[in-house]
Amino acid sequence: MKPFLPFAVLAVLVCFLAEGPRPAQASSSVAEKFEEFGHKVKDLAENIASKTKEAFREFSTKARNWFKHTFQKIKDTFSK
Repeated sequence: MKPFLPFAVLAVLVCFLAEGPRPAQASSSVAEKFEEFGHKVKDLAENIASKTKEAFREFSTKARNWFKHTFQKIKDTFSK
């Protein structure tokens, strides 16, 4: 079992070395990946912001209606 692991690592290393360096292609693909990642983060942030705004609007509407109904009940109780 012990000699098998160094041979596997050596085989992977040889595969990487056989492909050769691709600095121009690698740098452009990395740049494209970072740009794509930036767009995804921006879209995610906008999505979270819109959902948060909607949640606050819904909460404020429900809270306002609850207070309105509660105060109306209190007013009705004391007016009798």
